[in-house]
Amino acid sequence: MSKMWSLKLTLTVATTLTISAIRANTDNFSISFNSPEVSPHAAERIKSQIKVVVSKLPPKMMGRIGGNISIQFKKMDEKNQLDVYNICEAGPHILAYTRPLSSHPTIVINDAFLALFNGFDTVSPIPCSHKDLYQKFQSLIIHELSHIYEARAPLTESEKSELQNCQIFRQESTMPDPRCEYLQSLNRFVSSRISFQKLSRARKNALSTRSPDPYELRSPEENFAVNMEYFILDPEFRCRRPAYYKF
Repeated sequence: MSKMWSLKLTLTVATTLTISAIRANTDNFSISFNSPEVSPHAAERIKSQIKVVVSKLPPKMMGRIGGNISIQFKKMDEKNQLDVYNICEAGPHILAYTRPLSSHPTIVINDAFLALFNGFDTVSPIPCSHKDLYQKFQSLIIHELSHIYEARAPLTESEKSELQNCQIFRQESTMPDPRCEYLQSLNRFVSSRISFQKLSRARKNALSTRSPDPYELRSPEENFAVNMEYFILDPEFRCRRPAYYKF
């Protein structure tokens, strides 16, 4: 069922340009963009893409996330910079990331994507992943929002602190820790469900040869986030992956 959204936006141009609070009328959810050295022209175009994302997000997803999510651009690799117009042949690059357990999460996007907004307003189709570069940009936001959505589980403050320490432990040791595994299971809303993990494992071999994004095969968490991109952006997702759609 379609739903009308109230999108409110304030644009301030100064030394730092701020677009603050592209807001949906549900549970105080909003996305803000704050980045220096972005022209007003580019900022308006970035704003329009964020508004598209907000208009497509499921209400339950926005309600669970709540609060404000910030978006920033950052140079990811000085030595091997991404050419966004050749993204299908670019090889492995960090496109975006977030820290979903933060109380105020920020989605950080590779600043190579600014090239989409600094030139002429043209849609550039791509032969991989999503249908064009604007939709690819939208998918980065949706992907990271999906990780934040999963992390919005009702953990206590002490459990959140323990889980942060678990993330450090996982980087330093390959040994499993039962307490960390338990907290991780509490902290995941979808990808830790046995039913979802069975679905993702059952599809893994079939998907490996025809996946639109092989990154979905990396883990249940990434499988969920990648499929959320297509669930929201691909009108044919229901036919392409009926099992995921029903889930």
